[in-house]
Amino acid sequence: MGGRILLALVLPLGLLALVVGIVRLVTASALDREAGQVRLRATWVTALCFVAVLIAVFLSPVPAQEDVRLATLPAVAGLVGVVVAGFSEGLWRARPGPAREASLRIRGGSGIEPDRGLWRRYLLGLGVSAALVVVGGVTAAADGASVVRTWTTGAASNGPYPGWTYGVPIAVALVLLAAATWWALRRVDARPVLDVDQPALDRALRTGSRVRVLRFAAGGTVLTAAGLSLTAGSSLAQLAQNLRMPGAPGGRAPWDWTQNAGFGLIGLGVALILIGIQVLLWDAPAIPRAEAPAEAGQEVSV
Repeated sequence: MGGRILLALVLPLGLLALVVGIVRLVTASALDREAGQVRLRATWVTALCFVAVLIAVFLSPVPAQEDVRLATLPAVAGLVGVVVAGFSEGLWRARPGPAREASLRIRGGSGIEPDRGLWRRYLLGLGVSAALVVVGGVTAAADGASVVRTWTTGAASNGPYPGWTYGVPIAVALVLLAAATWWALRRVDARPVLDVDQPALDRALRTGSRVRVLRFAAGGTVLTAAGLSLTAGSSLAQLAQNLRMPGAPGGRAPWDWTQNAGFGLIGLGVALILIGIQVLLWDAPAIPRAEAPAEAGQEVSV
């Protein structure tokens, strides 16, 4: 269930991100030629990342099993976006010159860090996903894809449920996403300074690159957690209804903890989807004018 809900949201979210990006670009303050070229190139790189993610979502044949592919969809899509964003750092060439000390100073200097919020959301999604994978695997039935409750005279089950059948591929995808995120952020930090005479411009561009990487990394982990929550929650809520058949040890509201857990997980999944939308629309810092230090201006996602 969770995977299908997320898949249904992909196209609307993609279109929303595209429209928001176009509006921000059109309404952004005018820049000089050098800074304008930097902003335009960064915008094209971001668009390329989103296109690659959409292609991976709708055309990737991996994993081959459909329900497992839906379960791993957010993490795999985030992985593709992070890898493309990491490789795109090779498009930025430093100007020739022997200013190594200035390059290190600019890269290590303090500046605006809007990526911190994305980093916290990335860790939130990773932690919730890991917890749900473990809990789902431990509490699932022997088939690893459903949840079962037995009693003396019968049994009731429901699925899909995030047991090990889904949990193991999801865990592998999340590990690969975490490794790719580490690699891409190192690429961003290691890139030489664009222009040692324009530290504000380089810092804004570098922070925007970190935002680009973490936007897909956090989106992948948060939406993975959302899919796990919705899937487990809907299965538990339906199992609670099945347990109310004659002779079954079903609980009664408000003390039916199976149903309460299901509703709680569904609520958590909805909240995580809203966080995922926020992540995908996250602003990067405004590109400042090339001839002036960073100034408070309108933010433009790049």
